[in-house]
Amino acid sequence: MSITIMTKFTVVNLKPPCDNLTASNTREQDRFIKLRRKYLHIDVSDFYTVYVITFFVYLLFWTKVMLTNKLLTLVLVVQPGRVLLGMKKRGFGAGKWNGFGGKVQPGETIEQAARRELLEESGLTVDTLHKIGNIKFEFIGETELLDVHIFRADTYKGVPTESDEMRPQWFDTDKIPFIQMWADDVLWFPLMLQKKKFLGYFKFHGHDVIVEHKLEEVEDV
Repeated sequence: MSITIMTKFTVVNLKPPCDNLTASNTREQDRFIKLRRKYLHIDVSDFYTVYVITFFVYLLFWTKVMLTNKLLTLVLVVQPGRVLLGMKKRGFGAGKWNGFGGKVQPGETIEQAARRELLEESGLTVDTLHKIGNIKFEFIGETELLDVHIFRADTYKGVPTESDEMRPQWFDTDKIPFIQMWADDVLWFPLMLQKKKFLGYFKFHGHDVIVEHKLEEVEDV
């Protein structure tokens, strides 16, 4: 029997010597045995290494590729020295103060969704929305990556009105209730109030603990 093994650089033909042994072909027989051991021997540790690598590749694939992107909007209405927030009354983030926003529906642009959600949740309309930030939120154990597009409005029409989802209230900019808000807000609100644009990523354990984050000021979003 002849065994041929292709390596990265060469082809090794492990053909055993003839059975009629002499001193010369005895050396060939020994060489064959050594080569066979070298190229065919698989250590148990090799299986363990392959298993570990496969596990981490699968984990990376699951956490990065399998996350589905969910488009959301957030609008902050700002006046000199104050900002309008809403107390979330139900659903995701209930019990926290936040801006006004929600899901982008099929057929809507992101800005159209932002205007619709602001009207539904606060009763306000705006002439101009300024795109000021984009933050992606990952929650450990969840399969959705929340892709939140953040807008600032400096003028508005109407009277802030309570809805089924939100109870609006004005806050002085030096008295923003960060303790009752999402943990990331305290990090990017100062940029928003200064009309600075930003990109961010926050990974949460549960809804209150940030385990990883990135936040950077940018020229455009």
